[in-house]
Amino acid sequence: MRRATTRTRPGEPGRNRGKPRLLYVSTFFPYPATGGGKLRVGNLLGRLSDTYAIHYLCLGLSDEEQSPTALAQAEPFCESITVIPHAPNQIRAALKVFMTLSPYEINLFDNPEFAAAVRRLTAALQPDVLWFSRLAAARYLDDKGGAMAVLDQHDLSSQ
Repeated sequence: MRRATTRTRPGEPGRNRGKPRLLYVSTFFPYPATGGGKLRVGNLLGRLSDTYAIHYLCLGLSDEEQSPTALAQAEPFCESITVIPHAPNQIRAALKVFMTLSPYEINLFDNPEFAAAVRRLTAALQPDVLWFSRLAAARYLDDKGGAMAVLDQHDLSSQ
Protein backbone atom coordinates (compact mmCIF):
# COMPACT_ATOMS: atom_id res chain seq x y z
CA MET A 1 0.00 0.00 0.00
CA ARG A 2 1.23 3.49 -0.82
CA ARG A 3 2.03 5.86 2.03
CA ALA A 4 1.14 9.50 2.46
CA THR A 5 3.71 11.87 0.98
CA THR A 6 4.56 15.19 2.58
CA ARG A 7 7.08 17.64 1.13
CA THR A 8 8.00 21.02 2.54
CA ARG A 9 9.88 23.59 0.53
CA PRO A 10 13.33 24.39 1.89
CA GLY A 11 13.32 27.80 3.55
CA GLU A 12 13.82 30.89 1.44
CA PRO A 13 14.29 33.67 4.00
CA GLY A 14 11.51 36.24 3.80
CA ARG A 15 9.91 34.67 0.73
CA ASN A 16 6.42 34.42 2.18
CA ARG A 17 6.76 36.60 5.25
CA GLY A 18 3.52 38.48 5.73
CA LYS A 19 1.56 36.49 3.14
CA PRO A 20 -1.75 35.06 4.37
CA ARG A 21 -1.79 31.26 4.70
CA LEU A 22 -4.04 29.26 2.39
CA LEU A 23 -4.79 25.55 2.87
CA TYR A 24 -5.83 24.20 -0.54
CA VAL A 25 -7.80 20.93 -0.17
CA SER A 26 -8.46 18.84 -3.27
CA THR A 27 -9.48 15.33 -4.25
CA PHE A 28 -6.65 15.15 -6.79
CA PHE A 29 -3.09 16.31 -7.42
CA PRO A 30 -2.84 18.73 -10.38
CA TYR A 31 0.31 17.22 -11.89
CA PRO A 32 0.91 15.74 -14.30
CA ALA A 33 -1.65 18.06 -15.92
CA THR A 34 -3.51 15.49 -17.99
CA GLY A 35 -6.96 17.08 -18.16
CA GLY A 36 -8.96 20.26 -17.88
CA GLY A 37 -9.50 20.13 -14.11
CA LYS A 38 -5.82 19.53 -13.43
CA LEU A 39 -4.79 22.33 -15.81
CA ARG A 40 -7.22 24.68 -14.09
CA VAL A 41 -5.99 23.87 -10.59
CA GLY A 42 -2.34 24.08 -11.64
CA ASN A 43 -2.90 27.54 -13.13
CA LEU A 44 -4.89 28.61 -10.08
CA LEU A 45 -2.04 27.55 -7.77
CA GLY A 46 0.33 29.73 -9.75
CA ARG A 47 -1.96 32.74 -9.48
CA LEU A 48 -2.81 32.23 -5.81
CA SER A 49 0.86 31.82 -4.87
CA ASP A 50 1.45 35.47 -5.78
CA THR A 51 -0.76 36.48 -2.84
CA TYR A 52 -0.84 33.48 -0.48
CA ALA A 53 1.54 31.02 1.18
CA ILE A 54 -0.12 27.83 -0.10
CA HIS A 55 -0.21 24.49 1.69
CA TYR A 56 -1.63 21.85 -0.67
CA LEU A 57 -3.45 18.77 0.66
CA CYS A 58 -4.94 16.22 -1.69
CA LEU A 59 -5.77 12.63 -2.40
CA GLY A 60 -3.32 10.76 -4.61
CA LEU A 61 -5.25 8.62 -7.04
CA SER A 62 -2.19 7.10 -8.71
CA ASP A 63 1.50 6.45 -8.11
CA GLU A 64 2.22 9.02 -10.84
CA GLU A 65 0.58 11.75 -8.72
CA GLN A 66 3.05 11.02 -5.90
CA SER A 67 6.12 10.82 -8.10
CA PRO A 68 9.07 13.14 -7.46
CA THR A 69 8.52 14.64 -10.93
CA ALA A 70 4.87 15.52 -10.22
CA LEU A 71 5.67 16.91 -6.78
CA ALA A 72 8.48 19.04 -8.22
CA GLN A 73 6.01 20.72 -10.58
CA ALA A 74 3.93 21.99 -7.65
CA GLU A 75 6.82 22.98 -5.37
CA PRO A 76 7.35 26.47 -6.84
CA PHE A 77 3.80 27.38 -5.78
CA CYS A 78 3.42 25.53 -2.47
CA GLU A 79 5.01 25.86 0.95
CA SER A 80 4.05 22.26 1.68
CA ILE A 81 2.42 19.42 -0.23
CA THR A 82 0.67 16.48 1.42
CA VAL A 83 -0.68 13.65 -0.73
CA ILE A 84 -2.85 10.96 0.89
CA PRO A 85 -3.11 7.75 -1.19
CA HIS A 86 -6.64 6.87 -2.25
CA ALA A 87 -8.10 4.09 -4.38
CA PRO A 88 -11.67 5.08 -5.32
CA ASN A 89 -14.14 2.20 -5.28
CA GLN A 90 -16.94 3.01 -7.73
CA ILE A 91 -19.13 0.05 -6.77
CA ARG A 92 -18.97 0.84 -3.04
CA ALA A 93 -19.61 4.53 -3.76
CA ALA A 94 -22.69 3.69 -5.85
CA LEU A 95 -24.08 1.33 -3.20
CA LYS A 96 -23.62 3.97 -0.49
CA VAL A 97 -25.80 6.35 -2.52
CA PHE A 98 -28.75 4.03 -1.91
CA MET A 99 -27.81 3.14 1.67
CA THR A 100 -27.07 6.66 2.93
CA LEU A 101 -28.61 8.97 0.30
CA SER A 102 -25.29 10.82 0.14
CA PRO A 103 -24.01 11.95 -3.28
CA TYR A 104 -21.91 9.58 -5.36
CA GLU A 105 -18.92 11.95 -5.55
CA ILE A 106 -18.88 12.31 -1.74
CA ASN A 107 -18.82 8.52 -1.34
CA LEU A 108 -16.18 8.04 -4.04
CA PHE A 109 -13.68 10.20 -2.18
CA ASP A 110 -14.48 9.06 1.37
CA ASN A 111 -11.14 8.70 3.17
CA PRO A 112 -10.71 8.82 6.98
CA GLU A 113 -6.96 9.54 6.72
CA PHE A 114 -7.73 12.55 4.51
CA ALA A 115 -10.35 13.80 6.99
CA ALA A 116 -7.78 13.57 9.80
CA ALA A 117 -5.19 15.42 7.69
CA VAL A 118 -7.62 18.29 7.03
CA ARG A 119 -8.28 18.62 10.77
CA ARG A 120 -4.59 18.33 11.67
CA LEU A 121 -3.37 20.87 9.09
CA THR A 122 -6.18 23.33 9.86
CA ALA A 123 -5.21 23.25 13.54
CA ALA A 124 -1.45 23.39 12.91
CA LEU A 125 -1.38 26.03 10.17
CA GLN A 126 -4.28 28.19 11.35
CA PRO A 127 -4.86 29.25 7.73
CA ASP A 128 -6.47 32.53 6.78
CA VAL A 129 -8.24 30.80 3.88
CA LEU A 130 -9.44 27.23 3.40
CA TRP A 131 -9.88 26.58 -0.32
CA PHE A 132 -11.86 23.46 -1.20
CA SER A 133 -11.64 22.24 -4.76
CA ARG A 134 -14.99 20.54 -5.41
CA LEU A 135 -17.75 19.45 -3.08
CA ALA A 136 -16.08 16.11 -2.33
CA ALA A 137 -13.21 18.01 -0.66
CA ALA A 138 -15.48 20.51 1.13
CA ARG A 139 -17.27 17.70 2.94
CA TYR A 140 -14.21 17.50 5.21
CA LEU A 141 -14.77 20.97 6.64
CA ASP A 142 -15.47 20.36 10.33
CA ASP A 143 -14.11 23.48 11.97
CA LYS A 144 -12.71 26.32 9.91
CA GLY A 145 -11.04 27.85 12.95
CA GLY A 146 -11.79 31.43 11.96
CA ALA A 147 -10.57 31.01 8.37
CA MET A 148 -12.57 32.12 5.37
CA ALA A 149 -13.81 29.03 3.53
CA VAL A 150 -14.06 28.93 -0.28
CA LEU A 151 -15.82 26.23 -2.32
CA ASP A 152 -14.49 26.07 -5.87
CA GLN A 153 -16.97 23.75 -7.62
CA HIS A 154 -15.28 23.78 -11.01
CA ASP A 155 -16.79 20.70 -12.58
CA LEU A 156 -19.51 18.15 -12.23
CA SER A 157 -18.94 14.50 -11.57
CA SER A 158 -19.38 12.38 -14.67
CA GLN A 159 -18.71 8.89 -13.35
